Amino acid sequence: MVTLMKGFFTSDAAKLEPQVFLNHCSNMIKEIKLGRILMSFSLLRFDNSNLIISSAGMPPVYYYNSEEKETEEILIQGMPLGAMKKFSYKIVEKKLKKGDTVLLLSDGLPEQTNPNNEMFDYPNIKNQFSAIAENSPDEIINNLVNKADEWMNGKPQADDMTFIVIKVL
Repeated sequence: MVTLMKGFFTSDAAKLEPQVFLNHCSNMIKEIKLGRILMSFSLLRFDNSNLIISSAGMPPVYYYNSEEKETEEILIQGMPLGAMKKFSYKIVEKKLKKGDTVLLLSDGLPEQTNPNNEMFDYPNIKNQFSAIAENSPDEIINNLVNKADEWMNGKPQADDMTFIVIKVL
């Protein structure tokens, strides 16, 4: 699936609008008939100072507006690729400014439980990110990893924890 998506991305992502690209990928995966194998995917496109975001079954994207000192949780509900033909994927656009920060993540940290079986959860992600969004990308990632370790308190990690931090310079 990853190889298939890499091929689609390399050949088509720059040529197609985000919604069209996601729909194209979903249709192709559906036609290959891989059964219940689906792909969650976020697509971000930068056009000068505009950020265009679309999503197929991924967790929210967090956008920190440095002027207003506010974090927005951007949840774009979309079916994973290969689930449906002709699904209408949505986009969200943001005007980026110097100092703004964008956080993308897998569901590993928000869905990680502690020894009491409590999930870290998405509101906690937003709060943690809001408190550290003005830091460098490396500092943000290290802080989230440390928070995960504290939360798990020795409990084994159940899923991957992937973070991408984009800082506007």
